Formats: sequence, C-alpha cells, structure tokens
Amino acid sequence: MQSLGILATTGESFGSAISQDGGVIVGTSDAPNRMRIAFRWTAANGMQPVFSNNMYSSSAVDVSANGDRIVVNLRRPQGNSFVDFVVFVTPNGIIQLDPPVGSAISASACSANGGAIVGSMTIYPAPNVTQRAFRWTAQTGIQNLGALTNATFANSYARCVSADGSIVYGISEQGSGGNWVMFRWTPETGMVSTGVAMLPADTTADGSVVVGGLGSLGAVRWTQANGIEDLNQTYAALIRPGWKLTGAAAISSDGRYIVGVGASLDDETREAFLLDTLAQCAAHNGDVDQNGCVDDADLLAVLFAFGNTGSNLGRVDVNCDSTVDDADLLIVLFNFGNGC
Repeated sequence: MQSLGILATTGESFGSAISQDGGVIVGTSDAPNRMRIAFRWTAANGMQPVFSNNMYSSSAVDVSANGDRIVVNLRRPQGNSFVDFVVFVTPNGIIQLDPPVGSAISASACSANGGAIVGSMTIYPAPNVTQRAFRWTAQTGIQNLGALTNATFANSYARCVSADGSIVYGISEQGSGGNWVMFRWTPETGMVSTGVAMLPADTTADGSVVVGGLGSLGAVRWTQANGIEDLNQTYAALIRPGWKLTGAAAISSDGRYIVGVGASLDDETREAFLLDTLAQCAAHNGDVDQNGCVDDADLLAVLFAFGNTGSNLGRVDVNCDSTVDDADLLIVLFNFGNGC
C-alpha cells in the first residue's frame, strides 16, 4: 500500500478512481488555501491539482480508462448559497455541464470510453426539491432519466455506467412508502426495475454484472441471469475466519476482481479487500488461516468444511484436489504444531 500524499503540508486526501492500467489516480485533497480540491496523480509527477486556478471546492470522482478524461464536481458561491455543477476535463479542453435553470447536478461516474457521465440532478425550487438520475453525452446533453414511479417528487440517483455509456445503474423510489430499488436504464428500454434493493457501486464493461451493498448481507453481486448473490456465501471459503465483506466498491471490466471493505466481526476493524473470483488453489502445509502455526483452528476449519467440493474452496482444500477430505485432514495432522 502506497501513500499518494496530500497537496497541503497537513490534512487529508481521498482517492476515488483509477485508470485501466493503474497509471492515473484521481481524487480530492486538502490544499494550502484550506479548500478541498481535485487532484490527478501519476508515478512520474506525483499528486497535482487538476486546475491551476482553484477558486472553488472541487472533487474528482472518476477517470476514463485511458486516464485522459476526468470528471470533477465543483461548488461555487452564488448569492447567499452555493451552486453545484460538473466539469469534464478532456485533452481538448474543459466541458462544463450546466444544469437546467433552477437545478444543480453532481456526477458519480463516467463511462470507460469517456463518452458518458452519470449522476444526480437536484431540481428546485424548495421545498419541493427532487433528485433525479441523469446521463450526459456530447450528443444528447443532460438527460433526466426519470424515476420508477409517476409520483411528482420521486427521487432517483445514477451510480455507475457501462464502458460504452449505454447501460446505467442506480437507485430509485418505487411505488408508495418511498421504498428504493436498483434500476437498469438503456436508451431502448428506459428505466427498468431490477426488483432488488441493493445499492449499486460499479458494473463490468458490458454492464452485465453489478456489485454493491445490500443491508445486512453486506457485499453483493447482481446479474440479469441470476439476480442477487451474497459474496460472503459464494466465497465463504476464501474469506478470513471472523471477517465479513461489508460492501463492494468496484469490479474489474471483465468481472474477475472485486474490491471493497471488510470488517472484523470481533472488534469491527475495517480493511480494504481484493477478491479474485477465479483464484487458483495453492497447496500448503495445513496452515489454513495463515497465522504461521498449524493448530486446532486449522484442524477445525478442515473438519467444518469436510465433504465440500468445488473450485472455490479456498485453503481448506489443502492439497488442491477440489475436495475437502481425509487427504487434507492428514496433511494438517502430520504438520500439527509446526510454527507454533
């Protein structure tokens, strides 16, 4: 884990997105003028402000796959209040996304090809303030994506978008009572309910897989074919004993890697996780929990998983034959006490 630093002598910084090759990282940092401003980081140049003139608070929220386009939320004073708007920093200059009169917008993501931006649009006047999901392209401008109900003041938020910008996921109020449901939007179908209440965080390049969080389940994955899936159940054998994946934040373009936050069930310690959904088994000496000691905990782990079969068994499949059986148990017993 490498610190990217900060733009001021003291303070905080927050990374929010990374390019396809990992060479460009964008986010927000405290600055010498005591504002929080958007940054762009590369190994060659370190952390640099996105704008040379930082008169307003800004936050870089996403970057295109090749790292040359950055989506930035800005807030500037207007009279006795503030106005929120979005700028798209491109190699050909800055594109400002001005919301309709009486509205403000905030971006959440851009497509990998840099052709579309999604987020939420705040429609005034008060007190009848409504949040609506939006999608922007150079061809269409800002599109209000609507909501899953005809209620006048129903809210919706766009959260992630496919690589080509054609598929958008977010959440919307649906029906009475203000219940929230994840939606899928395309130009052909418009906004369609997925029927699940998960909060989407990211999607694969083709828009077929979505990851995020769902209440007490924690980290989840959704597909059109299989619906909702609890990652803590599917990959239970890969998760450190006593821990839970509490939320998924991003997924690689091909769907193999998922990152997010996990928490210890004992003391609520939080750590980042990287889940390889196609992890290859590595045979070992019986130290299932990787604490350096082959002991009762390792023996119990194998016993509790005894009889399980499959390709995602994790370290309880000590000899990597896709079955937890006598052979795995014997390896633990033969090495019992090693390293303790």
